[in-house]
Amino acid sequence: GEREKLIDQFLESLSNGKSSTIGSPQFKAKNWLLFDDELNLHLPYSGENWDDTEVTRRLQQRFALATMYYSMGVGDGGVVKGWLEGDECRFVGEYGRAWD
Repeated sequence: GEREKLIDQFLESLSNGKSSTIGSPQFKAKNWLLFDDELNLHLPYSGENWDDTEVTRRLQQRFALATMYYSMGVGDGGVVKGWLEGDECRFVGEYGRAWD
């Protein structure tokens, strides 16, 4: 739908096209944001120059952290408890502590 199209365009511009490379960490992070992220964020409009809004900042943060998550291989064998759940500033590390 429209949500997926807008987020796909936004992430393409952030990742220099890597979010479309099947199997890449960026591709996996994009799919998580589009289909599995419980926040289900929506971009408010389309455009080449995305304004700096809370939604765009959160998408950038969540995309970066999810890309890191998948680049380490931990996303392929199951979810690490506390990662990619809820507020990205509160993703929990291996020892159960939030990062903030």
